[in-house]
This record gives sequence, C-alpha cells and structure tokens, in this order.
Amino acid sequence: MKKLFAFLASLRLAVILLVVLLVGLSVGTIVETRANAETAGRLVYYAPWFLGLQGLFALCHGYC
Repeated sequence: MKKLFAFLASLRLAVILLVVLLVGLSVGTIVETRANAETAGRLVYYAPWFLGLQGLFALCHGYC
C-alpha cells in the first residue's frame, strides 16, 4: 500500500499524466475544429479513457 501511495504522489507520474492530458485536449480541439463540438465531446472530452485520465490526475494531485 505504501508503494501505491508513493507511485500516486510521484512528480514523474503527474508530469506524464499532464502531458497525456494536453495531447488529448489538443486532439479534441482539432476534432472540434474539423467536425463539431458534439463529435469532439463524444470522441475525446467525455470518452471513458479521457475521463479516466482526468480522474487519475486528480487522484495523483490529491496525494502530491
């Protein structure tokens, strides 16, 4: 359990998650520009993988 907390509180994980979230936001912006906001929301902003990343980042931020 201690290793899990150390992993979640690591700065390296926070930076990696932040970069991945920024890439996802960039993709969402491109999709929104080329298609529309509804498509971008379905494919990126409200997709399970993106919500999972946000949740993991929030959890990591809570331990940092």
